Amino acid sequence: MSFQKAVIDLYSNARPQHQELDIHFANYLEGLKTEGQLVESYKQQSHDLQTMFGEFLRKETLPQHNALKAALLELENKIRWYDFSDLDKRFPDYSNHITFAQILGPVGGFGDAMHEHPSINAGIFIQAPGYYYAPHFHDSVELYHVLHGTAYWKRGDEDWMPRKPGEFILHDREQVHAMRTGDDPIIALWAWYGGPNAPVLFTETDFHGNPQ
Repeated sequence: MSFQKAVIDLYSNARPQHQELDIHFANYLEGLKTEGQLVESYKQQSHDLQTMFGEFLRKETLPQHNALKAALLELENKIRWYDFSDLDKRFPDYSNHITFAQILGPVGGFGDAMHEHPSINAGIFIQAPGYYYAPHFHDSVELYHVLHGTAYWKRGDEDWMPRKPGEFILHDREQVHAMRTGDDPIIALWAWYGGPNAPVLFTETDFHGNPQ
């Protein structure tokens, strides 16, 4: 099964249990009707955190992740992991603690995609244990689905909420959000849609008004 088909099946099967996210599930699945085409110039790139991803792929997990894990095992040695060491000078250690792979998405945008897709970005996100991903936003709707690791997520004025494997987290366009890990890394399926293929933008202050 391809990565794209596995993602379609995961969202289709989960949709009835998540009525509060139905419009986003519907929009995302509509975009996925267009098949992503393999990009000939795509090149693999490694990252220190990818060992956590490999360990996850070989462990028992939730049954709804089985097809996705099988598809990712076929891609494991082809994935391009990004470090974004120049993302923002205020966070010079970002590249050591966070990486992501873009498996579907526009070519030449925010990370070169393995499979070109005109309207959907999708891939895998990893955040190392004991790290704080500072408040940030972007001009696209973002939907995370946690595959491994319980961590805390925060959106705007909401309280920090623990999120565990199997949960979905929505970040609306330009909604400020942040994540912090404890003893476990975060490994998640991520998706963007409905906005330009724009980069992450950090806020000027944190949630307490302190300069970032």
